[in-house]
Amino acid sequence: MSNGLSLRVKISIMIIVILTFALLLNVFLNFFNFEKNYSNMIYSRFFVIAKDLQNTAEYGLGLGLSLPELKNLQEVINGVVAEHKDIVSIAIFNDEGQTIFHTNPEEVDKEVPAKWVEKLKEMDREAISEFAHNDVFAVVLPLMNTFDIKVGALALSFAKFHIEIPVRRMFLYLFRWFSIFLIIFAAITFLGVSLFSRDIIRDLSRMQSSLKDFFQGRPGDFERSESVADLQGELIAFQEKSAEVLQKIDHVSKELRRIGGEGTAKY
Repeated sequence: MSNGLSLRVKISIMIIVILTFALLLNVFLNFFNFEKNYSNMIYSRFFVIAKDLQNTAEYGLGLGLSLPELKNLQEVINGVVAEHKDIVSIAIFNDEGQTIFHTNPEEVDKEVPAKWVEKLKEMDREAISEFAHNDVFAVVLPLMNTFDIKVGALALSFAKFHIEIPVRRMFLYLFRWFSIFLIIFAAITFLGVSLFSRDIIRDLSRMQSSLKDFFQGRPGDFERSESVADLQGELIAFQEKSAEVLQKIDHVSKELRRIGGEGTAKY
């Protein structure tokens, strides 16, 4: 037990490693589950707002108006952004990617990201796309006219921190409790292993010492008692049998030497 780590420490470390893996698995499963559900909840909230705007725009398109002729959409999207402060911007663009209406007047007539236009070509009436663009997330919905022809799309953008900050806080919260529980369980493990292995470690140390003394020719110090473990009892029996055999071998050797000496004396 003197070489390297003690048996007690090795058992404790093994249990703690298993416990750490189990706790980490639980932390990451809970974290990813929270991240998924929370992200879906935030996207759903902004999707409802975007869906209302989509219905408003498609009502005007259903009357036979073209997208640029829906002048009231500018006032509508400005009002929505004023009411919902956490919305960064709302853009309405045609099927070529040119911005027709925007809550920031400087963005009108500019091109939207190319991936929005590419995705628009694949979208149907009920489709919804989610994009990450710079520091914002965007919900993009197609706009159809009365002939079910895509004439453009609506993009509602909100800041990434609406998702990233709560998710980061949850990760730190889970990691903090993981650390606390790990420290507590590690202390309990060391204490428990020390308590339950005390007798075993003592018996093993005594057996090791006895074997060392035996092979060096010194008598062992084991005494029989009801509390001696089975393994220790077997070792005692082995030691006694070995000592008995060695005594017999020594006796036979002496007899052979005596007989040999007598035979030599006769001649």
